[in-house]
Amino acid sequence: MWGMPESRKHDRRASVARRFLTMLAVLLIACVPTLTAAGAAVATVGDLQCDGVESQTYDPPLTLQLTHHHVSATATLRCESLTVPQIQSAQATLSGTGTLNCLTGSTTGTITFRYNDNIGSSVVDYNGGITVRPDGQTVSTITGTVVGGVFEGDTMSWTTVMATTDITKCFTTGTETVAGAATVTFL
Repeated sequence: MWGMPESRKHDRRASVARRFLTMLAVLLIACVPTLTAAGAAVATVGDLQCDGVESQTYDPPLTLQLTHHHVSATATLRCESLTVPQIQSAQATLSGTGTLNCLTGSTTGTITFRYNDNIGSSVVDYNGGITVRPDGQTVSTITGTVVGGVFEGDTMSWTTVMATTDITKCFTTGTETVAGAATVTFL
């Protein structure tokens, strides 16, 4: 790399970083369903499995600077439950804070699940949500404990894969929202 222009060195480093983050995201995506499937094989009373769509909003918008942010999210989910078969859907709202940027971050907060037909709700405290953002995709995995309502005492796992609509905003005004697929499991 001697004699290589500085911009090419930066491009090479950025390319290596993107490949690393992409491999990490693929690993997360590959492992989470395997762990979920393994958990489902030893299902316990109180299990719930949901999937659907989620939208996350960041305040302030995410840039390359690692700073403190408020994160809010909403999800519309289709659900199946072993112990409460009447649950067929849920609306989830997430509110959290953490140190984030366009590449990585971690948050803590609360999620409320409201189930169809006024069956009830679940409140989850989560700590240590981990997010990676390779090549404009957000891959987020958070775990928490149901602290109130239906399924109290269960452990929750929430994984999302979302596309950033305009990754160039990370370099300018910031990325404010992302949306994509969500999978939620209560064990």
